[in-house]
Amino acid sequence: MIVEAAAILVAVAFMVLVGYLVPVLIQVHKAVAESEQLLAKMNQDLPPLIGELRAMSQHLNDLTEQ
Repeated sequence: MIVEAAAILVAVAFMVLVGYLVPVLIQVHKAVAESEQLLAKMNQDLPPLIGELRAMSQHLNDLTEQ
C-alpha cells in the first residue's frame, strides 16, 4: 500500500514537472529562433558598415593631414 502511494506520488510529480517544462522549452525554442534571425541579419549588415567606417576614418585621416 505504501509503495503504491509512493509510486503514484512520483508519477504525479513527474507529470507536474513535464507540464511545467513543456511551456518553458517552447519559449526557449522561440527565443533561440529569434536570436538566429538576429545574428543572420547582423552578419549580413555588419561587413558593409565596417567598410564604410574604415573609409570614413581614412577620409578623416586625410583631412587631418591637410
